[in-house]
Amino acid sequence: MKISLFSLILAIFFISLIKTDEPTADHVRAAYNAYVAKFKKAGHPKGFALVNVDGFWQSAETTEVFIDAYERFQDVASKEQMIEVVESWLKSQGEDWKWNAYNDDIMWACIMLTRTYLHTKTEKYLTIAKNNFKTVWDRAWNDQYGGGLVWCEEKDKTSKNACVNGPGAIAACFLAIATGDNSYYEKADDMIKWLNKMLVQEDGGVWDCIDWDSANNKYTYNTWISTYNQGTYIGACKMLYEHNHNSEYLEMAKNAAKRATKIAEILDGEDNGGDLIGFKGILARWLGKFIRDLNINTYNKWTTNNAHSAWINRNNDNIMWTKFGTKTEDNIENSSEDNKRRQTAWGCSAPLSWLINLAAL
Repeated sequence: MKISLFSLILAIFFISLIKTDEPTADHVRAAYNAYVAKFKKAGHPKGFALVNVDGFWQSAETTEVFIDAYERFQDVASKEQMIEVVESWLKSQGEDWKWNAYNDDIMWACIMLTRTYLHTKTEKYLTIAKNNFKTVWDRAWNDQYGGGLVWCEEKDKTSKNACVNGPGAIAACFLAIATGDNSYYEKADDMIKWLNKMLVQEDGGVWDCIDWDSANNKYTYNTWISTYNQGTYIGACKMLYEHNHNSEYLEMAKNAAKRATKIAEILDGEDNGGDLIGFKGILARWLGKFIRDLNINTYNKWTTNNAHSAWINRNNDNIMWTKFGTKTEDNIENSSEDNKRRQTAWGCSAPLSWLINLAAL
């Protein structure tokens, strides 16, 4: 069968159009600039630098996107923006977080501040992170279920979750790096060993939590597998591997990463409520560090496909929302309440984190 020159040129033309929608380094920068333009504005009632994001841990994790951006761009502007957002977060939440009953919230913020310290050497950030990590460790680690951190200080304190022990292990690793105190690595290792014993499955899936069913007098498990729990487990195992060079931790991270790719071909879920809409950005952060720092390319097709899908579904302002496979609405003010939540700073941080951490590497 003969192919005319015209047909060949036409085919190449259409292929080139498709490729222009795959995120490039310039597109990553454009997405970041669009996000800053939309969400980084004065006027948040609590003094936080980003509009349209509330909640202690959601705002801490949204702040981490600015740290990701500085790590990628390495320029003066992104560093200044990082510091501004971190300082405004501290203004809104204070420096002593004992009042917050949710231990996972505190661990997320400890990660955020210790990462900022490593880039700025501002001692205040490290001191706050150390003090609040100690608060959680002292009140939340106990022998029930053989160890592990309690999720929440309210109620009956029987739920122990991946969402506190995974971030807790990462926070401990960063504190070990920042302080040179290897006892933090020991605590991180304790948390990962507990997760392996109680919640991590043979296929690398990380179950959500173990709790006590007092009505039936037995343990109960929430077997839900989420992007953010996969992400923090990958991140903690990777950091421990870098410390101890034990190949078991590398294999654990690989197994969890492989399981993460099976959550969905295109990540269009985790799109409702106040928490779930930002989860995918947490997976992107720690999977991205795993891929880049250890030069692993096993998951490139999946990560690239999701970056591509999120980017081609951006709206006219280059804003992407948390549903990677669905077109981001342009006139969000006239949309449903669910869609409005998806297009908050927290919801839109997920695809931005995906591009910053996983696109055009």
